[in-house]
Amino acid sequence: MIAQRHFLPDHSYPPIDFPSSNFGGKAGPPLILSIGRDASKLSTRACNLTETGCSVKSAAPEAVSNLVIANFYRVALFDDSLCDAETAELAVCAHASDPRTKLVLVAGSTSRPSFIEALFDVVVFASEGPAALTRSVQNLLSAA
Repeated sequence: MIAQRHFLPDHSYPPIDFPSSNFGGKAGPPLILSIGRDASKLSTRACNLTETGCSVKSAAPEAVSNLVIANFYRVALFDDSLCDAETAELAVCAHASDPRTKLVLVAGSTSRPSFIEALFDVVVFASEGPAALTRSVQNLLSAA
């Protein structure tokens, strides 16, 4: 007879209660792609979202096309370190790859042109802090 082991869940950070893990019946945490040039911001953002139960892949804009094709990301976050042209091109690419991907623009102190902001499901200002971004991502994932 094999002894059964019971593990208590780790409740150090409250996970987000997602209605379904991923589209297509795949089990696991929701996949989030965080795109930007500032490694420090990407790392901090990944830590904050990972603590809520998401799986975050951070990438420079040059690596995004291969990542978008290889995986389905429930949410793609775009950092304010990207120029307008990069932001627009990558947003269109991510949406064309899978229209179910929700797009979030993290804006800096200045807003982006309206035609760029219109490409995104949500625009969050960095000045609102990490809690605003986490709430926005949670709301997008819960609505999906």
